[in-house]
Order: sequence, then structure tokens, then C-alpha cells
Amino acid sequence: MFTGVFRIVLAALVSFVVLHPAMAQDGVKPRRVGWLVISSEEVARQNVDVIRAAFAELGYREGKDLILDVRYTAGRFERGPEFANELLRAGAEVIAAGGYQLAAAAIKATQTVPVVGVGCGIELLSTSLARPSGNLTGVSCQSPDLAAKQLQLLSEVVGGPRIAALYNPAAPHMQSSVDALKAAAAGLGLVAHPIAAKKADEIEPAFAEIARVGARGAIVVTDALFYSERRRVVASAAAHRIPIIASFREFADLGALLSYGSNAQDLIRASVVIIDKILKGAKPSDLPIEQPTKFELVVNLKTARELELTLPQPILVRANEVIE
Repeated sequence: MFTGVFRIVLAALVSFVVLHPAMAQDGVKPRRVGWLVISSEEVARQNVDVIRAAFAELGYREGKDLILDVRYTAGRFERGPEFANELLRAGAEVIAAGGYQLAAAAIKATQTVPVVGVGCGIELLSTSLARPSGNLTGVSCQSPDLAAKQLQLLSEVVGGPRIAALYNPAAPHMQSSVDALKAAAAGLGLVAHPIAAKKADEIEPAFAEIARVGARGAIVVTDALFYSERRRVVASAAAHRIPIIASFREFADLGALLSYGSNAQDLIRASVVIIDKILKGAKPSDLPIEQPTKFELVVNLKTARELELTLPQPILVRANEVIE
């Protein structure tokens, strides 16, 4: 009889281990983090690897004490609310969201689950950087004088008087960036000519318009759409022989003439640190929205040669990296 009872108990224990592998490892339920990504899975692969590595550096073991639940919008930001609600139904304890549009979708979907915005414009969703409102905090890519510095760098290479600004009018935070760019241009004796593209298939026609108005170059005003469609942006600029500067080095890696701004992977690592603090009990309202303090200049010499441009020596000296 004792043997029979022992077999029943042993079978029950084995069943628990099989049915509950994550809890059986350490007796701890895995923490679930949702992540709304602006790009397709293929384009975002490297950045998602950075997310996983950042969690690993903090001691999380994916599949054991962490479940990372990723949704790829592939530039279709209208799917943000749908994916945010999917993550909530799956039990996400924190939702990270790339860029203004997806962060806005996440805080609309929930006012209780913490949301960590990652990227440009998220600071405009809060009444304060130091004391964020509601359930939002995060890491922005912006700095007050970024547009002015990008404009100065591009004008040093291509001259003036007209520089185009490619922007997405569908993103509410874009107007303030365009206004800052116009003011910076006026201070340098230049004219910033805004050219709109609010969907992926409007990017190439926008560059055709930039060429038509005679702009010497274009600033890609940082936006989640353009980041997710960066291959299309760079290819369209090349097709119309338009020198461009963008905020993230991924553009220069693909063939943009210049990039100047924060490092996207640094933003990701900083956001993972914030998520870790929230999982350990911190409230979003107690965690300031961070702004970058480190900026990098990347120069693509190959593109400069193709466009028959000579890069001034001071720019080459200042560059953090020169792509040959």
C-alpha cells in the first residue's frame, strides 16, 4: 500500500514539473514584459537581440524568470492599440513601446500597467520630465538643440540656401521639431523647406519633391515611421541624389551621408534598466523620463564620393566613425 501511495505522489510531482516548467526551475513565476516594436521582425532583429542581452546582463534568464513578449508593427502604427491590448491580455507587467505613436497607444490601452516609452517624442506624452504623469516613463532620443546641430553639419557640407526637412505630419510631435528646425535655419541664414510623408509609399515622392524644389540636402526629422522605413528613406535619397542627415547611425550604415544623434541601442539598454526598476517595485512617476547626453556623428565617405561632395576636415575630425 505504501508503494502505491508513493507512486501516486511521485506521478503528481512529475506532472507538476512538466506542466509548470518555469516555476519548477526556481519556484519563481517568470516576469512578463511586453514590447511594441516599430519595425518588422527582420529589420528589428539586431535591436531585439540588444533587448535580450540587456536583460541577461541584469541577471534575467529568458524562459526561466523572464518572458519577453514582442509585437512587431512593421510601421503600421494603427495596430498599436490592438497589440497593446494583446500584451495586456497575455499578462504583461510592463509594456515598452518604441516611439511616440506606440507609447501613446499603450497608455491609452492601460492607465495602470507601467509603460516605458523608448525613442523620439515620448517626452511630449507627459507633463513633466522629472515627475512623469500617470503610468508612463521612458527614454527620449531628443535634445533641445539637436535639430540646429544637424542643420549646421549638413549645411557645412552642402552649403545653402535651402535645406529640406522630411517630416511625418501624422505624428503629433513632429510640428514642434519642424518649428525648431525653421528657427535654427533662420539663425544660420538658411531656409528650411518642410516636405511631408505620412506613409511609407509617400517617402519616394517626397524625395522627388525635395529634388524639384532645389534643396541642397535634407534632414530626416526623427520619427518612428522613418526609422522603421530607413532602408526606403536612404534608397529614395540615393535615387534622387539628395544628401541626407538623420539622427540614428543605422541610416549612415545604410548609405545616408551623415547621422548625428543618440545611439538607438543605448536608448534600449537604458529602457531595460528602467523596466528592471519597475519590476522591482518602482513606480513610473518616480522615474524621470531620461534624455540622451551622448551623441555620435557618423560620416559615410562612400556616399560623399558618389554624390561628388567634399567633406570638410573639421567634420571628419569630429566624427565618431567614418564609413569608407
